[in-house]
Amino acid sequence: MALLVATAGQLQAGIVTINLAAAGTNSVNITGLNAGKTFGSVKTEVPGFVGTTELEIFFQDNFIGLDPDNGLEFWTGSGASSPHRFGAGATIDGSFVGSWTGSDAYTVFYGNSSASPNFDANSFIGFRFPSGGGFNYGYIEVLWNWTGTPSTSSFQLLSAAYEDQENTAIVTPGGSVPEPTSMAIFGLGALGMAYRARRKSKCKA
Repeated sequence: MALLVATAGQLQAGIVTINLAAAGTNSVNITGLNAGKTFGSVKTEVPGFVGTTELEIFFQDNFIGLDPDNGLEFWTGSGASSPHRFGAGATIDGSFVGSWTGSDAYTVFYGNSSASPNFDANSFIGFRFPSGGGFNYGYIEVLWNWTGTPSTSSFQLLSAAYEDQENTAIVTPGGSVPEPTSMAIFGLGALGMAYRARRKSKCKA
């Protein structure tokens, strides 16, 4: 099973990070460029990616990307085989119905001459896996750069996490909610402007 570490400082309770440097029951490091694979090599299997699920990783002529298996599923938007790109601050939960893909349905950035648009900074794949009578929801932060040629294109897995409470939404990092310190400064600034306005009104009287 993947090494799981409770995320410190998270605003949302119940979020668990997945250590991609020691992922799965075979403790394989998949944090490098192209998950550490050379082009054309055999797929990397990561059993126990989260729970009893499996993640398969390809960097080949016909397939580049990730394949969820053994209960792991990715959200693919409107039925496409490629993963949907979630941005920063996106909510992933049970409201997404119909196009969860798993069980050896290749969910890749590139497949058989068809490529997904690039996944730049703050890009996430939404996943879920069965838990009790429902699902746990999570994300994988990824980069994907399509050059037009499979062998020179690249991807990278940056981070991953899931909500350990069944049927509970998870929000991808990087939203635009102000930091507490920034909010405090803004509040002090507003008070200062109000004070100056009151002083001016008294002087005019």
